[in-house]
Amino acid sequence: MKIVAITSCPTGVAHTYMAATKLELAAKKLGYEIKVEKQGARGIEDKLTKVDIENADIVIFAVETNVQEMERFDGVDVYRCPVVAPIKNAEAVFEKALQSRGSKRENSKPSLKTHILTGVSYMIPIVIAASVIMGIARIGGMAFGITDIWDIAHKGNGLVGFFYTLDGLGGTALGLMLPVFAGFISYSIAGKQGLAAGFAGGMLAKNIESGFFGALAAGLIAGYITAYLAKNINFKGALASLGTVFLIPVGSVLITMLLIQYVVGVPFTWLNQWLITSLVGLDQGSAIIMALVVGAMVGFDLGGPVNKAAVVTAMGLLESGVYGPNTAAQVAIIIPALGYGVAAIIKGKNWSDSFKNAGSASFIMGLVGVSEGAIPFTLANPKILVPFNMIGCGVGAMIAVMFGAVNSIPISGIYGWFLVERWYVYVFAILVGTAIVATGAIISEKSFKKESEGNVI
Repeated sequence: MKIVAITSCPTGVAHTYMAATKLELAAKKLGYEIKVEKQGARGIEDKLTKVDIENADIVIFAVETNVQEMERFDGVDVYRCPVVAPIKNAEAVFEKALQSRGSKRENSKPSLKTHILTGVSYMIPIVIAASVIMGIARIGGMAFGITDIWDIAHKGNGLVGFFYTLDGLGGTALGLMLPVFAGFISYSIAGKQGLAAGFAGGMLAKNIESGFFGALAAGLIAGYITAYLAKNINFKGALASLGTVFLIPVGSVLITMLLIQYVVGVPFTWLNQWLITSLVGLDQGSAIIMALVVGAMVGFDLGGPVNKAAVVTAMGLLESGVYGPNTAAQVAIIIPALGYGVAAIIKGKNWSDSFKNAGSASFIMGLVGVSEGAIPFTLANPKILVPFNMIGCGVGAMIAVMFGAVNSIPISGIYGWFLVERWYVYVFAILVGTAIVATGAIISEKSFKKESEGNVI
């Protein structure tokens, strides 16, 4: 049995490679031959060739984003599943793919969620880069006792002036967040032809201050309009290029921008302003509840749809200057991985080798801001550990917001902790949440001992 697969996730870091590893291990166990292409943050790795695809008995897409170079799979029967599916049970993925061979499957097409997460995956690098540049500038300003480094009064004032310029450069880069998000949602739907309308729609959404949700709507509108035009504008012969070069880009950009300007933009602008006003104006009690809910959502499924909904929405609000949800989300992201890592340090000598190794990896992943290190432990005893994850993340997020920590950058790893306003509160909140998750892991340590080793899926 020859199998080829592609794995990808929005961040292109943890789930992409964990899913690939699980597929490879399961294939080896079952005696299957497999090649897995990873479409992660480093680009395409172990690329599938035309020969690989033609000779495969099964083609599996374990993805949350749209597959790059999809034309390689034209006419090929593909089984599509979430990237987390093989992490949970790779053998079950093989079984389902085998059972559905040759059948007409709706899940072989990208879903709406896939299009949105494709936009997110391209948006994340620009948001992180821009935010870190601005964070460095503001820390540099603070070294000179300046807390408003963005004020034009600091322009041209020696080293302070440099930090002012640096903050402006970061702000310029951050201004690309919404156009990039909308552009690549449209790209996911309509291919390269969708980029022009998506970028234009995203820029307009930014200019009319319709925010993250306005850009999301712009990307979807641009993508589906472009796809419709591409399908229905088919000139032959000498006029063939007229549609591709002129009519489709002009038509898609014009229709998208008119719809956003006169129809869609108004309610989304109102929604964005309402969100900003509501979140900025939260009293202490409401802010604490918001942080608790965001933190619990992040801890619920460790990179799954509930987690992504919380994190992506929090990131989207950064562009509007709303930092509370991001503070809660970034605290929560690393707590489970650190918690299981700490538990492994304390009690790991009693665990199976696989869980000992997973504990060390989880601790390191937590420090660099990756939550997925907690997944093997959570899957070993989800009835107990999912609630502990949610409580630890929720309490940690709540403490950070309650005592005034402010994280204006979408970075949860240790290298971003000291860019946070009241970083000592932020770190304390992480430690409290970590202790809660570690307690849950120690209570459940029977699940991690040698006799339970088969539970690591």
